[in-house]
Amino acid sequence: MSSSSTSSHVVVEQLHLNFGSPTILLSTVNEDGTFHLSVTSDALFKGANAVVGLDGSSFTAANIRRTGECVINIAGEANALAVQRLMDLSQLDQLPRLPRNDGSLPPRDDFDVAGMTALSSISIAPKRVHECPIHLEAYAMSSYGLKDASEKVSDAQQLFELRVQRIHVLPSLLGDRFDDRISAEKWKPLITVNDKLYGLRDRQSSNSMLEAISRSLAAQSVIERLPT
Repeated sequence: MSSSSTSSHVVVEQLHLNFGSPTILLSTVNEDGTFHLSVTSDALFKGANAVVGLDGSSFTAANIRRTGECVINIAGEANALAVQRLMDLSQLDQLPRLPRNDGSLPPRDDFDVAGMTALSSISIAPKRVHECPIHLEAYAMSSYGLKDASEKVSDAQQLFELRVQRIHVLPSLLGDRFDDRISAEKWKPLITVNDKLYGLRDRQSSNSMLEAISRSLAAQSVIERLPT
């Protein structure tokens, strides 16, 4: 192992830890029965579970706490304009809506604002986003606040652990040999970095040994299931 006492790196205070993640649209149900869409990239997937980070005071967080349900719609590059409209809409959420003459607030159709189409889900109430290539119907298993700078747990930022129970995928994204995997060559996710949207390059950087091992294990599993 080689070592060095010098470095070209610099120390940065209060760096915003956002290194680029797939963009997702979370669909939830408001108290009045209308549907709410929000954009986030703070998500981690492991097995059938997802962990999503949200502003604890947001409509999305409140809806998930109340109903325990949401749809995780994973956006592709083709959804960039609609996602940008939703991101702009989230800024308007900071402003109060003018009430009607009877004092009630006018309903807002987030799907219509974004120019997207609502699809019914199979197992939960929130709608799916037709234009997104992947939909994950999920329910909340737990949530907790993160520690702030003073090491006190705060609900200002919350993590929601979600269990995916239905998966909807465009057939064109599935691999040619394995129908239970997304093809890395066909999948073009929309990436969010520091609130800006990016696509991915078309070429992979190198062949993966892990992919070869995984394919070998999957093939062995198929062989073991064959009748003798």
